[in-house]
Amino acid sequence: MAILKKGSRKIIVESIEYRWNIRRKPTHSQADYSCNVTASAELSDASGAVLVITFLWNNYKYYEGTEHPITPKHIKESITGAINAGWEPSKQGAQFNYEHKSSRT
Repeated sequence: MAILKKGSRKIIVESIEYRWNIRRKPTHSQADYSCNVTASAELSDASGAVLVITFLWNNYKYYEGTEHPITPKHIKESITGAINAGWEPSKQGAQFNYEHKSSRT
């Protein structure tokens, strides 16, 4: 499923333009149980598989803007890592799941 253009942000990784977003509101489990946060990314022209990024730190307060926001740096690291792990953004197919492994900084 493609990412909506409204509310998504652009990022360039190795001369290729992608769009990414983070869910604006936490899911019920993210808000109540302090679960991990997910983001998604895809080629800007939306012609391939979607990347779903899971951030492995407890980040529920992100939504309140008080702790550890997910930054473009984290998204860029995740896109690069996912490509190295086998994500082919230009090929149609199922979403590719990737766990962001670096620290919160």
